[in-house]
Amino acid sequence: MSAAPQLLADRMLGKLARILRMTGQDTEYVREGEAFRIADRAAAEQRVLLTRDQRLARRTNPGPVVFVKSNYPFHQARQVIRELGLVPEPSFRHCVEDNGRLIPVEAATVVDDVPAYVTEHQREFLRCDRCRRVFWPGSHLDGMRRLIAALEDAPLLGVLDDDDEITTDIRLLEPLVDFHQALEVQFVQHRVALMRGDLPAAQRSFATFAEWMRRHVSNENELVLPVYAAHPPEGGWERGAAPAIFEHDHQKILEHLDLIEAATTALGQEPLAGDDLRVRCLLQLDREKIFVDLCEHHDIRERRYLYPTLERILDERAKVELLERMVGSGPSAEVRL
Repeated sequence: MSAAPQLLADRMLGKLARILRMTGQDTEYVREGEAFRIADRAAAEQRVLLTRDQRLARRTNPGPVVFVKSNYPFHQARQVIRELGLVPEPSFRHCVEDNGRLIPVEAATVVDDVPAYVTEHQREFLRCDRCRRVFWPGSHLDGMRRLIAALEDAPLLGVLDDDDEITTDIRLLEPLVDFHQALEVQFVQHRVALMRGDLPAAQRSFATFAEWMRRHVSNENELVLPVYAAHPPEGGWERGAAPAIFEHDHQKILEHLDLIEAATTALGQEPLAGDDLRVRCLLQLDREKIFVDLCEHHDIRERRYLYPTLERILDERAKVELLERMVGSGPSAEVRL
């Protein structure tokens, strides 16, 4: 098996670099610098350049380049992994912060560098040879790898609206935002199957999506919203940020899941073929558009208000525990495609 290519992400793709490192890829990131100098560095180090800059993507020399189409890091990672034939690795080899090599160290040597609760439950530790940060295995990292691997063949979403500014306050909890994107991909699979008139595939993909979404809504209702509601900002909630709005969104999401599930099941029980089947599938797609818009607006609110607030108010231990419960286990480990 040939070695995986080394990568270099340019200044617009810092979050993509973090996700790729989580999946075991050697990915450098250049925060600043002139675009063509960054490309020259990639060529000099024999790295594949990852860029959102169309000028660099059109440049034939020097070195290979991947033009990253989406603004969403999770979709970006899926595109890069697919185009370069990468395999998400279970080993934790690269520092997610700066791509340094992670070296195993004895627990006794990191007592002063990690919270006490970590040393009580963990026996394996790694230290970055660059920044000297200490890391330990977490099931949420495995959960993200499984999500990407499970959706390896799912449709890639193209260029989306540029709203990166509303995710800049989310860092440690960013996998929860990525999980939303994974759910979106699963629902796209269902809709593509409907477009083809492939009702069994549409039912299978929707069943998996519905399982993930119901579990996610339940987790947010139980684990996230009570904490969020207990920390109102001075002056009150901004428009669109009140906890009641998120609760209402969750209720509407669950109601739509039931309606779509019933409609898809009923559609599969009718003796339809040819144009009759295509027309009925088109009607079903039209009905689902309301649900698509609801999920999109809900996702924007969560990235703008909910998760940035949690990132700010929770300590590191609470964030790690939240990640473990919401991403590290559950449907992400039980994917059936």
